Amino acid sequence: MENRLYSRLLVAPYMADVYEYLYSFPSMGSFSAYQLILCLSYTTVLNFHRNDFVVSGPGSISGLRKLFGKSWKAGNADMVFHQEVMRYLVDSQEYHFKRLGLNFSGLGPKKLAMDIADIEHTLCEVDKYCRVAHPQLKGVRQNISRNFPSHLKPNVVNPAVLPKAWNHPARRQPRIRPEKELRHDKRYEINYIKDHRDREGQRQYLVYWVGYSDADASWEFETSLLEEAPAAVKEYLGA
Repeated sequence: MENRLYSRLLVAPYMADVYEYLYSFPSMGSFSAYQLILCLSYTTVLNFHRNDFVVSGPGSISGLRKLFGKSWKAGNADMVFHQEVMRYLVDSQEYHFKRLGLNFSGLGPKKLAMDIADIEHTLCEVDKYCRVAHPQLKGVRQNISRNFPSHLKPNVVNPAVLPKAWNHPARRQPRIRPEKELRHDKRYEINYIKDHRDREGQRQYLVYWVGYSDADASWEFETSLLEEAPAAVKEYLGA
């Protein structure tokens, strides 16, 4: 709240900007930041097109490897590459359904096509399915840790209930950021300075950071701290 997170999210021009800002906070990983974006998109806080942005999680990456087989190179580990492949699957889904003889009836009462988040989640389910149905397709994960038996009667499907926020007019216009590369900078805020030392004629301070464990404390040069956090140095020196 002190960083006015909600205000930044409301004025963010692209969903990728929201992702980078959420990721910058301590303990936020790439996939957890994306999942938080999806949760917020169920509300009117974030109003972006449903195909604006995606981040590949461990399950979907494994699903991509199994989907493309030997053509999937070991070096295809770039998040932007994963995103482009999932965009291809979104754009070509109708062609592949017809090619494979699959009758896809669409999602929800409007029979919508799968969006990019649906593709990401489905790839994760493909990975889980293959662990049981096609164990010869090796991946990082090979076992199913939990099973969830259905309590529904055969051929009974609960009606879909879609968030009213998805009717917001701002969600109809795609806003894909031209800059594809994602920045993964972490936000560091000084908790307190505990000690100091002199090394090769320069003073360093032992800095403990907000949101990080004591093991992550680091020695920082006085010159950089005086430029970026002079109040913390002043407080430590008792001035």
